[in-house]
Amino acid sequence: MAHQKKRYTVNSLGLFILIASAQAANAEQETQTTTHFTSHFFVNQNNTNIDISHLEKGQGLIPGIYPLSISVNGAQVTDTDVEVISQENGTAPCITHPLAVQLGINTPYYSRYTDITMRCIDIAAAPNSFLTLNAKRMNLDIRVPQIALTTTRQLIEPNLWNKGINNFRMNYLASGSKQSRDQQSSRSQFYTDLNLGADINGIHFRSNLNYSDSTGQEADWQSKESYAYTAIPSLRSELTAGETFLRSNLIDGFAFTGISLGTDRAMLEPRFQGYAPVIRGIAQSNARVSITQNSYTIYEQFVPPGEFAIDDIPSLSNGDLTVTITEEDGSQKRFVQPYTQIPNLVRPGLWEYAITAGKYRNDNTDEPWFINAEISHGLDNDVTLFGASLVSQEYSIHTMGVGFNLGKLGGFSVDASRSYFRPDEIGKDADGNSYRFFYAKSLTRSTNIQILGYRYSTEGFRTFNEAVIESDGSIISQRKSRAEATLTQSLGSYGSLYFTGSQEKYWKTKGERNFLVSGYSNNYKDMNYSLSFSHNENLNGKRDNTVSISASLPLGSKNRRPTYINYQQTHSDAGTDFNAGISGLLSDERFSYNVTSGRSNDDLVESSARLSYSGQSTGITAGTSHSKYHDLYFAQAGGSVLVHKGGIIFGRRLGETAIIADTGGVEDVTFQTGALPITTNSKGMALLPQVQPYRQQEVSMDFSKLDANLETSNRSHFITPERGAVSLAKFNIYPTQRFLVRIMSDNGQVAPFGSLIVDAGGNNVSTIDSSGYALINHTQNQSSYFIPGTGCTFSLPDQIESAPGITIIDKLICVTSGDN
Repeated sequence: MAHQKKRYTVNSLGLFILIASAQAANAEQETQTTTHFTSHFFVNQNNTNIDISHLEKGQGLIPGIYPLSISVNGAQVTDTDVEVISQENGTAPCITHPLAVQLGINTPYYSRYTDITMRCIDIAAAPNSFLTLNAKRMNLDIRVPQIALTTTRQLIEPNLWNKGINNFRMNYLASGSKQSRDQQSSRSQFYTDLNLGADINGIHFRSNLNYSDSTGQEADWQSKESYAYTAIPSLRSELTAGETFLRSNLIDGFAFTGISLGTDRAMLEPRFQGYAPVIRGIAQSNARVSITQNSYTIYEQFVPPGEFAIDDIPSLSNGDLTVTITEEDGSQKRFVQPYTQIPNLVRPGLWEYAITAGKYRNDNTDEPWFINAEISHGLDNDVTLFGASLVSQEYSIHTMGVGFNLGKLGGFSVDASRSYFRPDEIGKDADGNSYRFFYAKSLTRSTNIQILGYRYSTEGFRTFNEAVIESDGSIISQRKSRAEATLTQSLGSYGSLYFTGSQEKYWKTKGERNFLVSGYSNNYKDMNYSLSFSHNENLNGKRDNTVSISASLPLGSKNRRPTYINYQQTHSDAGTDFNAGISGLLSDERFSYNVTSGRSNDDLVESSARLSYSGQSTGITAGTSHSKYHDLYFAQAGGSVLVHKGGIIFGRRLGETAIIADTGGVEDVTFQTGALPITTNSKGMALLPQVQPYRQQEVSMDFSKLDANLETSNRSHFITPERGAVSLAKFNIYPTQRFLVRIMSDNGQVAPFGSLIVDAGGNNVSTIDSSGYALINHTQNQSSYFIPGTGCTFSLPDQIESAPGITIIDKLICVTSGDN
C-alpha cells in the first residue's frame, strides 16, 4: 500500500471545523424542511453508490460519542460525553435516564408522552420541549417547561448511589516536641491521632485512636470510637453499631456502646444548615492547642504565636469543648467553649427519627443501660414539632419542642425538658426542668448570627452525664443558666469583625464562667492588620484577659510571590510580648516559612523558625524556638494511606467520603480539588480526599495539560458516593495520532465527497471533504478503515508518534476488495 506523508504542526481545531463544515450545515438552518441531495452530482469513475443521507438530515454530527457542553433552559449545567444516534429524521443526542437525572429533568413527567423505559428518552416528544445541537460549538441546549424539572438537581435517587470499592484507609496526624530548660532538664512529648477504617461491600468500619507519650508519664493508648455503619436507602437512614457517641440535637451527647438507627439528613435536601464552631484564641509562643470533649481528646495541633482560628475539628456531639493552650514555657491556659447543635427544621411533610440503645461508656464510672428515641415532623406551615425521650435504670428525661422557619426573619426553636433521677444507692432523688431557646439568621449578606441561645434549668435538673457521675458519689456543680452567641459582621471597606461569647451560672455558686473572643480586621492599601481580644473567667473568679494587635505587609512586586513582614504585640495579665518576622512561600509553592524574633514579658529575647510543606501526599511542619533559658524543637506530619485492589495511594487527609480518579496508568494527569490541584501517581491514580456524600460529584480532568498525543473518551465523570464510600471514577485515556489524509482509489481517483470513514468496529470516525481529505484520530488498536459503498479499505501507520501535531499524508491508496 503506497502513501506519501509530510509532518506539520497545524491547528487541529481549525482543520476539524473546515472539514466538518459540510456536516454542520444543517445545524445552522432554522427551517424545519429537509434538504435533499442527489448522488448523481457526486461523480466517481467506478459509479459506486455513495450514501450521503447523513449530509441532508440530522443534527450535523454523524453517529458517535462527542464531548458536549449541555445547558438546560439557558443555564450551563455540565460538560460530558453524549452519544449521538441515528433516527428516522436524522441523528439526535441520546438522553439516557442517568443523564436526565444529572440534568435535573423530571423523567416521570415524560412518561405521559414517551416510553421512558427505552435507553434514550425522547425529550422533544413533550410539549414545549426542544433539543438544539450546535455542531460547531459542540453545545447542546435543552429547553423544557418548568414542570419538567426536579426541585433540586442535587437530590439523587438511591439507585444511583455508589457504594464505593473495598479498601483499607488510615488518616494520621503525628506531632512531637523536645524542650529543655536552663540547659539542664529536658522534656519530650509525642502525640499521634489515627483514624483507621475499612470499607467492605458498602459496610464502613471506623476506629479512632490516640497515642500520647511524654517524659515522666506512661505511654497511653486511648480509643475514642470503634464502630461500623451502613446506609439503609429504603429508609433514608443510617445504621451504626459499636463504640461511638450519641450525636443528638435534643439530648446532651455522651459516649456509648450500642446500636443506632436514624435519618441521615445528607440523603435529603438540606433546609437548615447546622452549626460548626470555630475555636479562636491567642497564642503567645509556638503553642500546642488541645481540644477535648466528654473527656476525650478530639483535636491537637501546634500553632504559631498570635491569634489562631481552628475550623476543621471533627463532627461533634452536644457538649462543652475544653480548649487548652500550652505555651513553650509550659504554662497553660484553659477555657470552655459551649457547643450546641441547633435543632434542625424539617421540610414540610417529612419525618426524621433516631433510635439508640446501649450502655453508657466511661472507664471511671458505672455504665448503665439506656434507650433513646427522637422524632421530628415538619408541618405544612413551616413549623417543626420534635420530641425525645431517654430512659435508663435510674434516670429518664423527656423533651418536647417546636421550631419555626420565619423565612427572611430566620429560624428559631424552643423546647422544654423534664428529668427524673432516682439513684439506687448513693445520692438523692432529683427532679427538674430545663428550657432552651435558639435562634439563627443571616440578617444581611454581611451579617450572620450563627447561633444565639439561652438555657435555664431548675436546681433539680440533671443531664444523663451528670446523673451517671452523681450516682457514682461525685459532687458536681448544677448549671443554672447558659447564654451563648456567635456573630460575624462585614463592614465593607471598613473591615470585618466577629464575636463569640458565653456565660454560665450555677446553683449554690456565686461565681460565673465567662468566655469571650472578639476581633476586628481590615487592610490599609497592601497592609493587613487585626485587633483581637479574649476574656476567660472561671468559677473561682480567676480572670485572664489578652489583647493582641498584628500587621502584615507584603514586600516586592504584586506579580511575584510576595514575602511578608509581620509584627505582633500581645498584652495579657502577665505582661507584654512582641515579635517581628518574615514569612512567605519558597520557589516551590508547596513550601512556606516563618521566621520571628521578639521580646517576652520577662525581657527575654526569643527567636523562632518554622518550615511547612503542603504536598499531594502529606503535610509536614517543623520548627524551633530559642531563648536564654529554654530551647524547643517540634515537628508535625499528617496525611493518609489508602490500600485497595489497584494499589496503595498516599494522599492528603481523607474526609469521610472520597473519590479515586483512575486514568488507567497515565501519570501526571491533573484534577482540581479544593485550592490545590492533584495529579495522578505512577499508577495513574489520584485521590480526591474531600467530597460530599449523596450529592452528584463531577470529576473532571484538566484536559489542557494532557499530552497532545493522548486522547480520552470521557473528560469528566459523574458519580454519587454514599457516606463513607471511596468511589472509583475511571477515565479511558489512550495514545492517538492525528492524521490528515487525502484518500484516493487504486485507480488514482479522489475518494467521493461526503463518504463516511468507518473503523473495524463499525464506528464512524470521519467524513471526506470535497478535495478527498479526512481528519482521523488514529489509535494503535485500529488495524484498518473502510469506506462504505466503495468496498475499499486502507490502514494508517502502526507506530503512534509521540510528537504533537498532525501528520499529513497527501496520497493514501484505498484498496478495493479483491485487488492486490
